[in-house]
Amino acid sequence: MTQLQLKGLKTKLETNQKDLCGSLQNRGSIAVERTPDLTDEADPAAERDIALWNLDSNSVQLRLVEAALARAADGTYGCCLNCEEQISLKRLAALPHAVLCVTCQQEEDEGRMNLGAYCEAASLDSAPEKHKRRALRTQSANA
Repeated sequence: MTQLQLKGLKTKLETNQKDLCGSLQNRGSIAVERTPDLTDEADPAAERDIALWNLDSNSVQLRLVEAALARAADGTYGCCLNCEEQISLKRLAALPHAVLCVTCQQEEDEGRMNLGAYCEAASLDSAPEKHKRRALRTQSANA
């Protein structure tokens, strides 16, 4: 991955981060409203449940985006956390916070690997040393 491509992906991640932070600031839709009739509370309760689900989903997305930005800062961005191969630019363009290459993600989705907890932990922490070494080798080869 060239520096220009990395810069473009970082810009996309930063835009996503800004949008997600903005959406997390809007918590007015989860306020509890009391009405005299219990049936009138059903719709606001359902809307509140949806708002809470969206808030939780956006919070997870934000953590993944921030982890991707951290990997970009330490030079491990774009390296599959399972096989250590480069994640394709096409995949990163579509999903900039991806932590697995397409092959490993397919195996994970099909249940042939159980990397969910590993990838979540690895994407939320700094990359393990072996991934940093691999990223450095890849960067020097591309230079």
